[in-house]
Amino acid sequence: MRHGLLCALACLGLLACGDDEGEDGAPGDDVVDRVEELVGPVMAAIDHPSGTLNAESAPSLVSNMLQAGSTSSAAAFVPGAPPAPAPQTVDDPSSCFDYSGTGGTLDYACMSGGEITGTANFQAAQQSGGSYLLIDFQDVCQDSFCFEGQIAMVIQGDVAGGNYSITGAGELLMTWEGLPPGHVTYGYRQEFAGDSWTIDYAGFDDIGGSYTLDAQVFGDTGTVTITDSQGSHTCEWTDGGEHGSCSGEAGSFSW
Repeated sequence: MRHGLLCALACLGLLACGDDEGEDGAPGDDVVDRVEELVGPVMAAIDHPSGTLNAESAPSLVSNMLQAGSTSSAAAFVPGAPPAPAPQTVDDPSSCFDYSGTGGTLDYACMSGGEITGTANFQAAQQSGGSYLLIDFQDVCQDSFCFEGQIAMVIQGDVAGGNYSITGAGELLMTWEGLPPGHVTYGYRQEFAGDSWTIDYAGFDDIGGSYTLDAQVFGDTGTVTITDSQGSHTCEWTDGGEHGSCSGEAGSFSW
């Protein structure tokens, strides 16, 4: 949702101008608490991966990352965001926003001329630890594709000076006509230092393990470096993740 969400942020001024300090008891505390609830596991996965990559855990990790990657392949707002909508069809996009100081609502039907339905509710807060943004998608649909859920971001550091980080996370429920619903969880951390930047992705298997990946996972075949609690592994997959192999500090295996 590149145009809609970027415009929403610009029009609402949430990242730059959110003035809710989130002091004890303030409304912003709820935003901060929910953002930290979503982002916390991502930070932990990237800083201290807990999983052990093996023939049991790798298939579900790759499958989960492929699902999250397919979600973000058409998006440019943040890695892992939902697919992009049709071009804006209104002369004044700000007319599609209901702005309320530190939050607001984007009407996708207004923005897209009816090609997309649903809303995105934005809330922002500032604390000494950074800027917090929470976006709640409600019944967003385009053709036979629909989703709902939340994405969150924390921005920390000296943004004006070009040295800062953005940590993002999301939990989305997606439905396609004729297919079972899909639950997507994703996360990443992007760090900026002047003109350069790096990005790491958090991955999760189905047995409680977390991992760091050096790239998003896309397509029926591919290669990615995965770091677990033991070290790094170079992994490749085929057949949409149904088969693959990894080699690293703890040895090699396939599935």
